[in-house]
Parts: sequence; structure tokens; C-alpha cells
Amino acid sequence: MALTRFWFILLLLFCISSQAAVQTLQQEELPNYAFAPFIGSGIYATRDRTVTVFNIPLSYDMRTIVEDGWGLEVTTPVTIGLFNFDFRDLEIPNLQEQLGTLSFVPGLHFHLPVSKQWILTPLVDLGVGKASSGSDFAWIYSIGLESRYNFDWRSYDLLLGNRFRYTGYQLHESDIQDDYYSFETGLDVLLPPHLNHFGWKARFNAYAMNQLYFGDLDFVNPLGQSHEVDVLWEVGFTVDLSTNTDTGIFELPRIGLGYRFGDGLGLIRLVFGRMF
Repeated sequence: MALTRFWFILLLLFCISSQAAVQTLQQEELPNYAFAPFIGSGIYATRDRTVTVFNIPLSYDMRTIVEDGWGLEVTTPVTIGLFNFDFRDLEIPNLQEQLGTLSFVPGLHFHLPVSKQWILTPLVDLGVGKASSGSDFAWIYSIGLESRYNFDWRSYDLLLGNRFRYTGYQLHESDIQDDYYSFETGLDVLLPPHLNHFGWKARFNAYAMNQLYFGDLDFVNPLGQSHEVDVLWEVGFTVDLSTNTDTGIFELPRIGLGYRFGDGLGLIRLVFGRMF
């Protein structure tokens, strides 16, 4: 039992940022939660209970730019929604009773170097999602293009990232569907000095992001007030521990804290993983 609990808690540690926002999830529109693999984990509200959604990001590099001249990353994120999950309770949830939603949206990300500093990444994701209530499931899809440009400024290493993405879902047995477009811009700054304690190397980063959403993307706060989101900003910092592992399969995540705001929203986020 102790070992099982350890692995469950370990999986939670890899979840991308739990947001303090709440989105509407209704029986007939399964899927605002279908966007969680791309917008982020969070707490979704139904008519009589809540669904806490965890996005577990997993990936594997089939090819690398260093060895092959271009890269191919296979992403296999799993998104799990639990009914009435309490963060203060570290007991293992009863999946038979609490499992509310489950989605698996694998993707192919092609890393194509334009120059030593600039990498373009076409990406495509396709998977399925389902709520425990009801027999229908949703096809979830996404296609986009990501840009990563590394450069130096004085003694700082900087990364300028951009991502354009089209995301949508379609219920399998009905005409219900939804989609949106997004454009993200982010600047990531590696802060000196690098620290080394007890053999562990730590790199500290500060970042700022802008997110533009095109489409009727609504967030509902815990008071039940709806906000149509068009523009969001985010600032924060992370600690990068990935240089301590070099297995090709598993890397320690970047861990940090961010503040997302805009269009009447203000969210404090616990961040796991990189922005771009």
C-alpha cells in the first residue's frame, strides 16, 4: 500500500500546473475538459460536483538533432479527472468511484533546425477522451507550429518561444464539437549563477508569457462568474533539474511558480515542465 501511494503521489508531481480556475463541464458537452491537455490541468465544475483534472506529460525522443540532424519527439500525455478530489487528503482515491474523465492524446513533434539558434517544430496530436457517465467519447485533436530561438544578452541565456495551435474535439456519436485557435509568445531567461548542492545541479529561470485565444473560450471562477478569455499574461520562475538525469527517457521536470492574469482573471499556478 505504501509503495502504491508513493507512485500515485509521484504521478501527481508530474502534473502540469493545477490552475485556480474552474471551467464548466456539462453532460451534453463532455468536453471543455478535452482541452485540458493543451490549456493545463485544473478544477472543472459540474452541476453537483467537481472534477479535478491532472495532465501527466510523458514523452520520448525517437530522434535527436544532435545525433540525426533533426528530432522526432513522441508525446503520450494522459489526462485523468477525479470527482470530488481533495488536495488535503493524501489517501489513494477510489478510482472505481472517483474516476470521472480519462483522455489519451498522443502526438508527433518534429524538431527541424533552421540554424544553430532557431528550431521550428510542426506538431500534431490526436486522441480520445471519455467521461465515466455516458457511453459517448470525444475525438480530441490539435495541430500547430512551435518556434524556439536561443540567443545571448550580456551574461544571460535567453529563449524566445512562439506557438500557434488549432485545437478541437468532436463527440463520436453526435454533432457536438468545439474548437479554438491560440497564439503564445514567451521569453525564458536563464539566471546566473548555476548552483550545485550535494551533487545536484540547479538552473534558475524567469519567464514571461502572452497567450491569445481566438474563439469562445470561457473560464468560470469559483463564484460561478463566467469570463470570456481573449488575452492572458503570465510571469513566474522555475528551477530546472533536468541536467541531473540523462537517460533519454526520463528527466526531472522544471518546477516553479507563476502568476497568470488578464480579462478579469488572476491565477497563481504551480508550474511543472517547460513553457516551450
